[in-house]
Amino acid sequence: MQVRQMLLAGLLLLLLMAGAMMLVPNFTLAWVRSEIPWLSHLISRVEMLWPDVNTVHVLAFAVLGLLTRLALPRSRLSLIILAYLTFSVVAELLQFYIPGRTPMVTDVRDNMVGVALGLVAASVLCWVVRRVSRRVAEG
Repeated sequence: MQVRQMLLAGLLLLLLMAGAMMLVPNFTLAWVRSEIPWLSHLISRVEMLWPDVNTVHVLAFAVLGLLTRLALPRSRLSLIILAYLTFSVVAELLQFYIPGRTPMVTDVRDNMVGVALGLVAASVLCWVVRRVSRRVAEG
């Protein structure tokens, strides 16, 4: 399997997971955290990094932004940003209909901050790879 296909497969899997986690009832999330203590501990540690921001959202969407840029390098940044904005807004609006969930504008904000960080990280990573490749080719 080529690298790009693996990145696309990973991106699709993470998008499905993110969508599922944003759309399950709170009691399901609580059950998952109680059944998988190491995951609960990891989430709690991430949440403590920046208490005023939903750091789990920022981190998850940073990974999504990074993978999207690496998997789809020719895609326009504006389309990637619009796609994630739409995904975030729709997911938050659907939470009106999910028991125990509350749609929050701050979650959309945190998702978009994460996407931006992921896109920047991907750009920096690509720049470093190009620079190193050029130096290796020059000898």
